[in-house]
Amino acid sequence: MDNDRYALKVTPRQPTSKWSDINRKRWAELKAAGLLTLAGLAAAPTDNSYAPRPVIPDLPVYIAKALKANLKAWEFFRELAPT
Repeated sequence: MDNDRYALKVTPRQPTSKWSDINRKRWAELKAAGLLTLAGLAAAPTDNSYAPRPVIPDLPVYIAKALKANLKAWEFFRELAPT
């Protein structure tokens, strides 16, 4: 729009949209509380969901031992993202 105004575009979900676990839970809670409108009920979650998150393996002992031998390397490693 311009430097002082903006707009948010809100569109309905597509029938093939994926539903996150958080949104599935939120929808179920709203339904249980009777807070969904007819449109909300019609937009019930589908079976189309995201793939499960991969399991992050434990750090092998020999790598942890090598990193801990160098304090600077170990501290740097601990600051990295877990993925």
